[in-house]
Amino acid sequence: LGIAISVKGEINFSLIGFLYCFSATIFRAIKTVTQGLLLHKSDPEALSSMNLLYYMSMLSFILLLPFVAVFEPNI
Repeated sequence: LGIAISVKGEINFSLIGFLYCFSATIFRAIKTVTQGLLLHKSDPEALSSMNLLYYMSMLSFILLLPFVAVFEPNI
């Protein structure tokens, strides 16, 4: 809702930018809910916060590495 309000009436509106922003918000919400479920203390298989950070950072590194190779070729 906040994204839609912020772009209403924008002269330089970009649909692709709006879709990127909207999808980032949706994926962030999914990540937050997933982390909440994985950290739930009453579950015997719940992860500690450090283990969750370890697994999420490794997954993020693997998913972002191809984008770094494409968009930052001089590194």
